[in-house]
Amino acid sequence: MTESNIAASFFPGRTREFIVVDYKPLKSRANEARKKLTVHDPIGGDSVVGMPAWIGTAYETVAKDNGKGHASRVDLDVEMKGMTIEIYATPNSARELLLTGTTIKNFHVDRVGEEEKAKFFLCYTVYTADSRQLHDWLGTHHQQSAFARFDYTQQALDLQASNDDELEDEEEPETEPEPKTYKLAAKRPRPAVN
Repeated sequence: MTESNIAASFFPGRTREFIVVDYKPLKSRANEARKKLTVHDPIGGDSVVGMPAWIGTAYETVAKDNGKGHASRVDLDVEMKGMTIEIYATPNSARELLLTGTTIKNFHVDRVGEEEKAKFFLCYTVYTADSRQLHDWLGTHHQQSAFARFDYTQQALDLQASNDDELEDEEEPETEPEPKTYKLAAKRPRPAVN
């Protein structure tokens, strides 16, 4: 399955519950402000509707009876670039935030808890441009449920195919910003007043 097929199959037309469990500021090598969002998307019950096969197989593996030999986590080797994420407070509310040109990767399906108390999550990392609006939204919604709609942006892959050299910097790992250091200026002696 190609990257465009995987991205286009990621719950198309569905508004999904998700929780930003952690976030971190980053700087790209071009010194652009970025954010890294660690997201947990509850899965199971009604949320499996429209689930892509590549997630469904991992979910079935971790959802099996908790006997010996069953995994509580399945890693998925998937990366999606050029995604647009629309974020809502509730499934029927107005859009609160729009993230464009995001990269989503580090997918895994986790089982938390045992037997009938088990909960299942699709976990992933979102890399996106930073903004004051995103920063403010994270301040009020960190570790709280919100809802998102994911759309694949074909333009991102078309651009990458024609300009691989120009986009190479974006594929390199992003770094955390260097801590700021400050130097105190030495005090100058005051002239004596006679």
